[in-house]
Amino acid sequence: MNITHLFQKRKSIYYKRLSKFLKYILNDHFVLALLLLVGALGFTYSEYIETVSSGAVLPRVVLLLLIVGILPLGRIRTLIEPADTLFLLPKEEELNRVMFAHLRHSLLFFSIMISIIGFMSIPLLAATNEWNTLLNVYWIGTLIVWKSTYLLLNYNYFKEYSDKRQRYLSLTVALSSVLGLSVSLFYSMLLGLVFSVITLISYIWGIFYKEQRTGWNWENLIQSEKKRVQGIYRLINLFVETPYQSNKVRRFKVLDWFIKSLKADDTPYTFYLARVFVRNTAFSGLYLRLAIIAGLFIYFTDSVLINILMSVLFLYLIGFQLLPLKQIIQQSITFKLYPGSDTDKIKAIQKLLLYLLSIVAVLFAIVSFNGEWESVLMTLVANALFVAGFVYVYSPKRLSSV
Repeated sequence: MNITHLFQKRKSIYYKRLSKFLKYILNDHFVLALLLLVGALGFTYSEYIETVSSGAVLPRVVLLLLIVGILPLGRIRTLIEPADTLFLLPKEEELNRVMFAHLRHSLLFFSIMISIIGFMSIPLLAATNEWNTLLNVYWIGTLIVWKSTYLLLNYNYFKEYSDKRQRYLSLTVALSSVLGLSVSLFYSMLLGLVFSVITLISYIWGIFYKEQRTGWNWENLIQSEKKRVQGIYRLINLFVETPYQSNKVRRFKVLDWFIKSLKADDTPYTFYLARVFVRNTAFSGLYLRLAIIAGLFIYFTDSVLINILMSVLFLYLIGFQLLPLKQIIQQSITFKLYPGSDTDKIKAIQKLLLYLLSIVAVLFAIVSFNGEWESVLMTLVANALFVAGFVYVYSPKRLSSV
């Protein structure tokens, strides 16, 4: 088996593993929630565009910040494994062909992704300035060129042994992208495209022709692929548990008040679950991320109906992602020996769910204030009804089947 066949086999295994989890993620509940979320976002976006006046600067500044933050995201798929440091070292020259193929794949994939984002931003740009079809081409082309530049920066990282030089290149590309995008958004789309192309050509010449490094920094290759895969499984872990995700455990002493407030019962399950929730970032991190995302979305939406829909949707997502806490109890050797009933475990989870969901339900109601307290009251009532139904009707049936 040559090196090309080896990576083709790895690619097959990689996609087969991802597809196995994808069928659990794209279930009826998630698809429905996704459709509601996309519809609500689209409706809010269209309403906002109608309020934007021609020549407005702030929307373009916000768009600039968003694009600058999005461009560095995403790594080249290499499929490198730690053992390759030893077994593929004699075949470094053959690896060049494989890695260049991975670079082409990543360029195509991320070009499509950044193009979608670019097309979504065109209505906003058209509302702030005079617009035509040719400017669409300039804008999408500019985004693709800058994304390609960032991917080449990632590719150079695989052959770079100087951390100082890599930081210098990263800073140079970041500042150049800010300057180039600013030119595109505030002065001339054509000039911004020309600037981005010149930057990309200069970078290609510097990486592939001037220095022509043949060796690979294996440590950087392994770390980059590890971070990329962990990022994917971290996203999958929001919906289904995977054995490939390593979660961090932290003390969070500042949240001891939260655990003490749940110690009013006679069973140890509630105390144990509260500790697991606080210390395991797979649960506490997810809770905070969803709460912050939903809170920001509700805060910037004036429609009471959409606020209620988003509140209920995110309450469901948060509650649903906390149901695997029962598996944590069942996998604990301590509670396999402890003489407790399944009913006690379910009641402990219900208590924790009620506590956590009530906090975000009140938070969502407060941030839904749009000048009238009726909107806050309506959102609070809808959230309270959902939390009660989820905790006392849905969760016992769901947990009993686990």
